[in-house]
Amino acid sequence: MGEYQEMVNSSGKTGRFLQPGEQDPLVGQPFAKNFYLPEKDDAGNRKEAPYGKLEERIGSGGFGVVYKIRFHIAHPWRTKLDLGPFGAVKILPNVDNEEAVKRFEREGKIGTILSGDDRPKSLARIVEFGETSDNYKYILMQYVDNPETLGDYVAEIPSEQKVERLSLEESLYAIYHLIEAIDYAHKKGVAHRDIKPSNLVRNKKDKSEIKLIDFGLGAIIHAEQGDVSQVDAATVDAMTQNKDFRGSVNYASPEAAKGEGEFRDYPKDVDVWGVGATAYALLSGQPPYTGSDQTHQEAMGILGRIARYEEDEKNYNRRQDVVFLKKLEPKIPWPINDWVMRCLDKDRKRRLRSNQIKMEYKKALEAIGFKVD
Repeated sequence: MGEYQEMVNSSGKTGRFLQPGEQDPLVGQPFAKNFYLPEKDDAGNRKEAPYGKLEERIGSGGFGVVYKIRFHIAHPWRTKLDLGPFGAVKILPNVDNEEAVKRFEREGKIGTILSGDDRPKSLARIVEFGETSDNYKYILMQYVDNPETLGDYVAEIPSEQKVERLSLEESLYAIYHLIEAIDYAHKKGVAHRDIKPSNLVRNKKDKSEIKLIDFGLGAIIHAEQGDVSQVDAATVDAMTQNKDFRGSVNYASPEAAKGEGEFRDYPKDVDVWGVGATAYALLSGQPPYTGSDQTHQEAMGILGRIARYEEDEKNYNRRQDVVFLKKLEPKIPWPINDWVMRCLDKDRKRRLRSNQIKMEYKKALEAIGFKVD
């Protein structure tokens, strides 16, 4: 990976954004983590082999680049964990960024917590979290064949050309599996804090395979109290030291507009809003408070107005600036509409609780006669 490190250092960036026509130097290279093969050489020493070859760059974000890896035929986890021939490996190329390293390590730790055999199928298994011999941090995980993000089915800006929409049935199915993932994560003491359609990935050919990804803004929480663990609090804040917002403003909860403490101290409530906002977007084709083309500051202003609470109950509009879902999409059944809007109550004390969203969603599905296999 020396060539990649040189590219990173010379540009002063993490190397995740390539120039037009520029080839990623890691594609086609063996993944620089070796394991012992079963057979030995003539001297009786066990042979080593790389985990596999990085075949394709499939994603990049603020803190890491994701590659499709073809496993070596003898890779021990292929059969043990029923992974198939491919995996996905997320690599952090810039280990000089202290904040990036902390986030990446937290994401790997969270992934390990959520990789038990009892996890729902909507959570990808983390195979291994570690460091290569070249000191690169990596997270090795399950791969989704023929991947597509459900963010492709949402128009983030209303004036955009109409995107292809999910059907009502597809949306209801995806929401169910999102809830399964979040319910399990919360019971394991983990909050996601950046739930949005683009963090839901499915198999284009087998649309029943849907997974929630990217716990990069995740938090390890006290399971009983529901707040962020003091041990983890130093590294889980979604705000930088100068209080700049981190996350996805079109799906952020009102707590994000109130400042660091609100966002940090109520992570389960933040996730309930994220589930509701994502459900709203999948069902309507747009986020819950994107009424016109907006800059980031305008969107934050709307978020701030939603967050404000009027002391006078008569003047308190608890769903201010969030258009009634059924008004946008009359075909949405009332039980589903009501469940979504209860997740999007701007007052977190009135919002559905974390331990209610799964049960209440199942009731809504039963009311409309929709079954999830």
